[in-house]
Amino acid sequence: MKRMWKGAAAALALSFVCSAPAAAYEAFSGPLGLLYSDKSKAFDGYTLVAPLQTNVTYLMDMDGNIINEWTCDTTPFYSELLPNGNLIRHGRLPDAWPAYGGVSGVLQEYDWSGNKVWEYKMFTPGVEVSHHTFEVMPNGNYMLLGWEHKSYDEMVKAGRDVNLPGHSVFKDGMKIDGRMVEGIWPDFVREINRQGETVWEWHVWDHLGKGPDKIDINVFLTPKRSPVTAGPDWTHFNGVSYNPNTDQVALTSRNLGEVYIIDKKTGNIVSRWGNDGTWRVQSAKLLATMLHGMEGMPYIYQGEELGMTNCPMTLDQYRDLESLNLYRERTEAGYPVEDVMESLHAKSRDNARTPMQWDDTPNAGFTTGTPWLMVNPNYKEINAARAVADPDSVFHYYQKLIALRKSHPVFTEGDFTLLEAEHPQLFVYRRQNADRELLVVCNFSDEPAAWTLPDGWDKAERLIGNYPADSSGTLRPWEAMMLERAR
Repeated sequence: MKRMWKGAAAALALSFVCSAPAAAYEAFSGPLGLLYSDKSKAFDGYTLVAPLQTNVTYLMDMDGNIINEWTCDTTPFYSELLPNGNLIRHGRLPDAWPAYGGVSGVLQEYDWSGNKVWEYKMFTPGVEVSHHTFEVMPNGNYMLLGWEHKSYDEMVKAGRDVNLPGHSVFKDGMKIDGRMVEGIWPDFVREINRQGETVWEWHVWDHLGKGPDKIDINVFLTPKRSPVTAGPDWTHFNGVSYNPNTDQVALTSRNLGEVYIIDKKTGNIVSRWGNDGTWRVQSAKLLATMLHGMEGMPYIYQGEELGMTNCPMTLDQYRDLESLNLYRERTEAGYPVEDVMESLHAKSRDNARTPMQWDDTPNAGFTTGTPWLMVNPNYKEINAARAVADPDSVFHYYQKLIALRKSHPVFTEGDFTLLEAEHPQLFVYRRQNADRELLVVCNFSDEPAAWTLPDGWDKAERLIGNYPADSSGTLRPWEAMMLERAR
C-alpha cells in the first residue's frame, strides 16, 4: 500500500539524511529503480512505499531517490507519514488470526530516525483482530478496522439461514491455511486515543436486519469466488474515513460491495438525503449523480430509479417492529405524538418496503390482492410505466449514468479528491486517472448557490446534469453536473 504525502518538507528540512538511488537497494536482478518519469504529469511530492513482504518502509522522491527508510519489527499492511515526519503503520503480528487478507494486529509509530515511539495491540486470539487500514483523526486519535468472533450458534440465533444456497459457515468450522476457523467474523470499527483507550466503537453485529439502515446477515458473496468470503470472512471491510465537518464515518465492504456512511453520534447508517416534495426529480437525479461518480459499486434500491418517495402512513399502517417500538417508547417518555409520527415518516424502514409502483392501475400493478404494506398514494404520478415513457425521467437519467460508468474508465479507475469541504451547501469532488479528470458538483439545498468552476474547467465536456447547461455562475436548487476533461 502507498499514500502520497505533500507535507514532508518540514520534516526534510530538519533532516540531514543523504538520499541514494533506489537501484542501490535492489535485492534481486531485474530492471528496478526509476524507469520512466514525465515531470509534467507526475505527482509533485513524495511516495511512501511499504512492501508487504518486508519490514522496511521507504520514503522516495519522484526521481527514485530514497529520502528515508524505517526498519520495523513487523511486516506492514498499510502505512502513512504523519505531519511531524513520523511513520504510522498497521503491522502484521506473526500469530495474528484469522489470516484473511489484510490481517494485522498492531498499530505502530516510528520516529524519523527509526525508533518505535508508540504501539497499540489489537489482537486477542479467538476474540478480535485489527486489519487493513486505519484513519488518523484530526484530534490525534486513530480509527481502526477490526474483525470480531461470533460463534456458529450466535450466528444462527442472529438470523443466518444455514440452508441458503452458497452458505459456507459450518458448525465444525472451516480450514484456512491449515488451521480451523470457527464461526463468523463480522467487522467493527474502534476509535482509540493516544493512551490506548477506546473512545468510540461501531459494530456490524449491532445493525443486523433488513432495510436501508441495516445489514442483512443472509446477504453474502457467492462461494464461486471463495468459500471463505461466503462464510467466516463475511463483510470484509477494507476502508475507513472520517469527515470532521459532518461527524460521519465512511466504511467500505469488499464482500458486500457497499459503502456505508455512519453518523458517529447516533451510530445509524445514514442514507436519507434530498427533497422529495417540490424538488423530487432534481434531488433524485442529484443523489444518483453523486453516488454514480464515486468509487465503489453503486447500489440501487428498488424504486430509487423512479424517484419513489416516503409513504405517509398512519400508525396502524406501519408493520416494522422497530418503528412501532420507537413510537411506544417515545410516547411513553412524553414526546409529542406529532413529533414521533414525523420522525417515523422520515426514517421508518417501511418507507423502503412499500410495493413497487409499476403503473397507475390498482395497487400500482403490484398485485391484484391485498399487499402487506399500503401502496404510496402518489403511484398514479410516480410509476415505472410513466417513467419509461418520459425521456427526461429519473429512470432514463439512471440509464445514462450507468452507461457513462461503462464507457468512461475514470469512473472505475480514478482517484478520489474531496473539494469545497467547508461549503455549507455544495458537495464537490474530483476523480482522476492517468488520462482523464472527472468533476462532480452537487448543490444539496433548496436555495441557489453562487459558485465558480475551478481554473481550466470552463472548456470541459459536460457529461450529464439535471438542469439545462447554464453559465451564470449560480447553481440552481438541487443542481448536479458531471464534467470531464483530459489531464
